[in-house]
This record gives sequence, C-alpha cells and structure tokens, in this order.
Amino acid sequence: MSFYNIGSSPMELDATVKNNTGGVLYRGDIVQIEAETIANLDGANAVMPVLDSSSPETLMMPCGVVLGTERKLSFVDQEEVRVRLLGVVDALVDGGTDDVVIQDHLYLVDAQYYLQAKDAEPDLVTAPVLQDLNVTASAEAGNTSTTIDYHDQTVSIDASTLAAGDLIDVWATGYIADSNSTDTALITAQFNDVSVGVSTAIDVADGDMWSYRYTVAVTAIGASGAVEITGAGHGPDALAAAVTPWVIQASNAAAAATTDTTGAVRIRTGVTFSVSHADNGSIQTSIGYRVIRGAAVVDLVDMKACKAIAIEANTAAAPATASRTGASTQLFSVFFNGLPQI
Repeated sequence: MSFYNIGSSPMELDATVKNNTGGVLYRGDIVQIEAETIANLDGANAVMPVLDSSSPETLMMPCGVVLGTERKLSFVDQEEVRVRLLGVVDALVDGGTDDVVIQDHLYLVDAQYYLQAKDAEPDLVTAPVLQDLNVTASAEAGNTSTTIDYHDQTVSIDASTLAAGDLIDVWATGYIADSNSTDTALITAQFNDVSVGVSTAIDVADGDMWSYRYTVAVTAIGASGAVEITGAGHGPDALAAAVTPWVIQASNAAAAATTDTTGAVRIRTGVTFSVSHADNGSIQTSIGYRVIRGAAVVDLVDMKACKAIAIEANTAAAPATASRTGASTQLFSVFFNGLPQI
C-alpha cells in the first residue's frame, strides 16, 4: 500500500490499494482498508465497510473514498484503486432519508458503500440544562383561612420536556411577614401539585424565615410518570434558631410520587396558619428549579463511524459518477477523514 499527496496541500492523503470486495468499485464509494492479519500481511486490500462493536478492529480500520478520473469511473475486483484517506473529495452519500446540508456530520453505514446523515447526531460535549427562577416576591399568603394557602409566586416545567434519568434541583425561600399572638404556621412543599414535605407547626414571629431544597429523580415519564424525591426544609423560625429540619421525601412505591409529565409540572409552596387573622401572612421571596440532563451517551460505533462533514447541500448538482447511485444516493463534496480515531 502506498501513500502520497496530490499537489502541495498537506490536507490531502491518498493511497493505492487493491479492490478486494469481490465486485466492482465506483468513483465515490466508501471502502475500508483491511487491517493486517496472518492471512493478509500487506494490509492493502479495500473491502466493504463493516461496523461491528464485537470486532474492535473494524472500528479502527482506515477508510477511503474511491477516486478515479472522468475516463475511469469503475474498478473491477483485484484491480488497483486510488483512494483518498484525508481531504476534500466527492463521496457517495445517501441523502434520501435525511436531507444533507452544509456542515452535516456524515457516518459510515454497515455493509454499504455510502455515507449517511442522521436525524440526531451524537452530542459529545454538552448536557442540556432547563431552569427557571422566580425572585419576584409573592403577595402575603395564609391570612384568610386556616386551610392551606398557596403563594402566588410559582414556576413550572413545560409539558413533555422531562426525560427518564433527569435530575431536578428545587428550592424556595420566604419569611413570615406578619404574625398574630401565638398562632402557628407550617410550610408545605408541592411538586406537580402533590405535597412532598410539610414543616412542623411553629409559633412564629415577624421576620421568621423558612426555606427548603430537594432533588427529584425522574424514573419514568408519561401520564403515569414516576419520581424519587429527597430533601429537607428549615423553619419557619428565627435565622439562628436551632429548629429541627423537616423531611421532604417521596418514592415510586407511593401513589404521591406518580407524576404526569405530559402536562406542565407546577412547583409551588403553601402556608397554613392555625388561625385566620389579618395579621398572619407569609411571603415567598424566591422559588426555582434546575433540570440537569446527562450528556448524550454516544455509542462507540457511532463515534468511530463519523468520517466526514458535508461542504455542500444536496441541492447542488451532483458530479459525474457511475452506476451505483440511485434515487437517494449521489456524490457530495465533503471533507473526509478516514484515518483511525483513537
């Protein structure tokens, strides 16, 4: 197998190999260069691409695009073939399923001589984060009833945006704005309109503070979605008071942990005073959430199979080719990198 550059560009690397596919190769075909084995000591055979995670050597084989000239577009079995391993080249691409646009990542396809775009290209770096924070103080809540009253400051996760495996960090803060005599107050944390934690009823004073924070693990989505919740709350009491934290908890085993993720998921806080009195009231100063979604898990085959970036769209006129192209495959100008990726 011989390697050489065409012209002076250091970004082009070509090789001469032998067509060992058992059939005819055409200009633009994608081939693998066989790894050296006992049966094939020169390692110079071009074969049909094979992607097999159980055979790691197939993921490490160099790949090339069959070149050719205007007068020589096809190569019979056992004929020498010049292929481009690195650089700009016209390569066979299947654009029938997913339209090819400039900067599309193009992937090898098992047992095929063409590249293909994908609807969802692997995201190797980013982890999407969804979040919302409301820091506009609520109106006073709890002064008109002895039943639970909700602060008008809420946040919601949009319908059908959660995914199994998501983690949701939820928090809220507030204080007792007004209190009457020895009346007590308790705080309730709600996730998707279901109570997941309630404080102890405490004889409150003006300025007593409360807060809570909990984590939600989404284990299933849909109308009967499921969550696991754990966390804690503090207060309402004076800032330095040694109050016992209150538990925030829910489990898949409890009906309360069934969460419909097909609708908006509301997060809010309630307060309950022991006496309905105009001098009782709680104000929420902040409430928010942050959804943390892990970076996409990229299959090793996908990662190694990404070989090219399109530098033209499929609306461009296709260069001349031989008979392998069909209704959905044609030659596209791409930047190709068929060298092994470690």
